[in-house]
Formats: sequence, C-alpha cells, structure tokens
Amino acid sequence: EETDLRVERPQGVTTGHAWEQLVLPMRLNKGDVLLSLANTGPLSVRKQVLAIHDLAFLEHPEWFIASFARWYRWLLPRLARRVAQVITPSEDVRSAIIRTLGVDEDRITVVPPFLVPLEGSIPNDPGIGAPYCLIVGSMDPRKRIGEAIAWYATFAEPAFRLVWVGRPGRAFAPAPIPLVKGCHHLTDVDDPLLAALYRGVGLHENPRKMA
Repeated sequence: EETDLRVERPQGVTTGHAWEQLVLPMRLNKGDVLLSLANTGPLSVRKQVLAIHDLAFLEHPEWFIASFARWYRWLLPRLARRVAQVITPSEDVRSAIIRTLGVDEDRITVVPPFLVPLEGSIPNDPGIGAPYCLIVGSMDPRKRIGEAIAWYATFAEPAFRLVWVGRPGRAFAPAPIPLVKGCHHLTDVDDPLLAALYRGVGLHENPRKMA
C-alpha cells in the first residue's frame, strides 16, 4: 500500500524535547502515523511506531549526563507501553525491552540495520590524504574513541593517519579526548562524503577500518 511520508523538523524558538512533546503532536493530521526513529517520541501520540535502539540509559546511566538519564528512565517505559508498535535492531534488545520495560512481545518487531542507496555522486577524493584508518562514532563511551586515539599516539612515526568522524553529543557525560598529531576529527559529514571516506580506506594496499 502506497503511503505519503512527511518529515517534521523543529522550527521557531522551541526545540529538543519541548518541541517533541508539545509542538510535534499538533503538527499531525487525523490518520497520521508518527515514525519516531531515535529512542524517544511524544507521549501523547498513540498512533506511533517507536524505534528503540538500546537500553543503555538504564544499563549504564553513568555514560550520560544525569538529567538525560533521569528523563529517559521516566519517559521511555511509559512511551514504549503506549505506542502502537516498537521496532528494534536485534533480538537481544527486543528481549531486554520485553523484560525491562514490560512491552507486549507481539508489539515489538526486529528490523535489522540495512543500507539505503545514495542519491547523487560520491566524491572521488575525501580530501584526507592516504593512507588512513577510519573511525566512525560519536563520543558515546561505548565507542571507546579515547582508547583508539591513545593507541594511535603510541606510534612514534605512524605510517597512516587517523580519521575520526563523529559529533560530541550533548547527552553523554563529558569526557575530553585529546587529539594527537596525524589525527583528524570531522563532525558534520554528509552521506556522500562519508561514503567517500569509507571508499578511500579501501583504495590502499593495507586498509584499516574501525567502527
């Protein structure tokens, strides 16, 4: 069945969770189904498909700033039990949601990660220089970015550069990461450039990838 897809973005002075909880529900038309892809959504909307990627805020609250962890501990169990459907990337997370959040198992569907073909051309040269080792990940402690940079710093004269793509993320507990010579940090990277960075690793004799 063909459906219309509409993307809603915050506008005006209200942003973040305030926009999500107060403004977004008013943007929906009768019959709309809201697709919320980032572990959160408006509590007042029942006709909603909610993506829950993990329960790290419950399993490791120390990774996050205290206010963020408290908000998710309050919101997500209520939201998950209220929405029409929950989707999640793995059977392990599905089992944890059923066990921890009390969601009926027939309302949770596993949707594994998948690739979406890029529209438009991919740059031939990402502009980094070669060879390089590529890390893609935010400052989420699970990504262990600091350990990777510390490993790179042990090389007196590294034969490759270290490229880290990822945003700091306001939700995570502050953990300053020093950048060393030969290490490049990129924050805002669009899909074509990210694809070029991945492809650039594979163009050299001994490609190295970390994700």
